[in-house]
Amino acid sequence: MTTRVLAALLLLSLTLTACEAFGLASRSEDGCTEQARAYSGTLVASFVTTVGGLRSLTPGTAPVRWPELPPDSPAFLCYIDAAIAKAPPPGPDNEISDPFDRAVIGIAGGEPHMIVAGYRANLPVRAP
Repeated sequence: MTTRVLAALLLLSLTLTACEAFGLASRSEDGCTEQARAYSGTLVASFVTTVGGLRSLTPGTAPVRWPELPPDSPAFLCYIDAAIAKAPPPGPDNEISDPFDRAVIGIAGGEPHMIVAGYRANLPVRAP
């Protein structure tokens, strides 16, 4: 092949890779925005990652999320600021503790799972 043909193929490959990355980033934001709405909250950040990346965020004793998906499957990580109720429910005197104010949600295969909920001060936004 000529140098010109090889250069054109390389440019096409890079363009397709960039378009695919943009498409994943756009889907990440869309999926995370939907989760923010479900929690009546605000989307703070969204990241493209993998199922393996999401699994690494949970303790070893937690159940494996998305067991049907391989670790290299595309996934999204969402940081949402919202009032997240704590468990257990109110005590015998009906005292309710302050809710958490941040949730970290993972989405893979179209299925969202809460990774962790806590306070903004303890859950800074971190790219996976």
